[in-house]
Amino acid sequence: MVTALRGFFRYLRHRGEIDTNLAGCVPRVPDYSFSTVPKFLPGGSVEKILRRTDRSTPRGRRDYAILMLLARLGLRTCEVFRLELEDIDWESGQITIRDKGGRWSKLPLPPDVGEALAVYLQHDALSAGIQRVLAIPPKRQSSRLVDFLTRPEIEALVVAPDQTTWLGRRDRGLLLFAIQTGLRVSELIGLRQGDIYLGRGAHVRCEGKGRKQRCTPLTRTTVQALRAWVREQGRDETKFLFPSTLGGQLSHDSVQYLVAKYATSAAISCRRCERSG
Repeated sequence: MVTALRGFFRYLRHRGEIDTNLAGCVPRVPDYSFSTVPKFLPGGSVEKILRRTDRSTPRGRRDYAILMLLARLGLRTCEVFRLELEDIDWESGQITIRDKGGRWSKLPLPPDVGEALAVYLQHDALSAGIQRVLAIPPKRQSSRLVDFLTRPEIEALVVAPDQTTWLGRRDRGLLLFAIQTGLRVSELIGLRQGDIYLGRGAHVRCEGKGRKQRCTPLTRTTVQALRAWVREQGRDETKFLFPSTLGGQLSHDSVQYLVAKYATSAAISCRRCERSG
């Protein structure tokens, strides 16, 4: 309003309607300085805020974990929101932080911050439907390590899925792809169609542990299977390569279940072959 009034007076002076330029007589709008958000909080105030957080509720435990990250590590809000379960290395006591520029760095994870995160993730985050499994080391127990699969075992495992069903064709492609590339489960379930190239020099690009990018070549057999599978799904670079029945991302548990199921079937098939031989 003030700017328009000054412009009007200048116009009248220019047209000769008034002898004096009254634009300078229009008073300025008062500009009051309001209190701003403090740049930092004293240590005592931070401790008061942490103590007043109600940790008896899921929301309170979540807020307490966020406040601990902000207060102890000095993270930005965007850095807290970008955190994933795989960013926390419980064994080495480190946490991976990704900043606004896409760069990442590792910071030590203080014990009190790790405890706040663990309490929230164990009691609230997983029950809320998060698919990723918390990377807390399980109870140590002795187990036999499977070094490798023999050629007959691989062939028995790959042919175990029922090719007449959608799930069987998906599972065969996933098993064949996993055996040939050696990707981790977390890398497999996160792949999208845009991550694979099936032309000359076929390969898959993925982001592995530690945010490291790597490129793995694909064999002719795997390429043929993937071409048929992508053709059946419809080419869309944003789609998951091996989706769930609802089109979303597979969970770790789903992959473990289907591998165990087909491994049992393959073991029976291998024993039959040994007896017939």
